[in-house]
Amino acid sequence: MRTETEDEMRTALRQAGAIVAVSGPHSFRQTLGLAHQIYDALIRLEPTDRARRICLIDAIFGSVACD
Repeated sequence: MRTETEDEMRTALRQAGAIVAVSGPHSFRQTLGLAHQIYDALIRLEPTDRARRICLIDAIFGSVACD
């Protein structure tokens, strides 16, 4: 069973990968750095704000639409 922290890290890695894919070539180290920054920002937010931020980033850089 995954914990909330694991889910948030997976979200951060997925979002960093999507951003990098759209914005151009980056090193793996830069991608992980971006994922760390996204993760750090997510864990500091309240759950409702966190969900909104995840939805927004996914909608911009992914194929998920926000409700």
